[in-house]
Amino acid sequence: MIIHGHKRKFWFPFTKQEADSLKAKDSIPKTEVIPGLNTAVSDRYYSEKVTYTLKDKKYTVYKHVDYNCYDSLCGSRHDHITFRTGITYFSPDYGLLFISLNNNMTLEILVSLNGKEAPKDLVLAILKENNISPDILKKYKKA
Repeated sequence: MIIHGHKRKFWFPFTKQEADSLKAKDSIPKTEVIPGLNTAVSDRYYSEKVTYTLKDKKYTVYKHVDYNCYDSLCGSRHDHITFRTGITYFSPDYGLLFISLNNNMTLEILVSLNGKEAPKDLVLAILKENNISPDILKKYKKA
């Protein structure tokens, strides 16, 4: 994926079942260190697979609640408390659709990527589901 002119490679925390399947197929390069697949983390690390049906079209996205730490022994190992930092929606077809940090204080909303426009009805459904301000919804519709 190319973001801001730079090629980026990243792993997204799919569902636990999908991650286990990748490990079983041995399709993860041995040199890669992938958080959640190579280390013991809590189930909070993995995403929830969500299907949206809009105008007779189905979209599958991954909803991931972001935390400051995914280690299941966070408190005893790192001497801090795990807390929610945001939420991310990812589409295998379009990339990162929506990122909300610090209770919607910082938002990143995909309009297009690599010349491919994100489906506005899908992104609007995600924004509404997350109680995003009507002013932001209007601006997104115009983008």
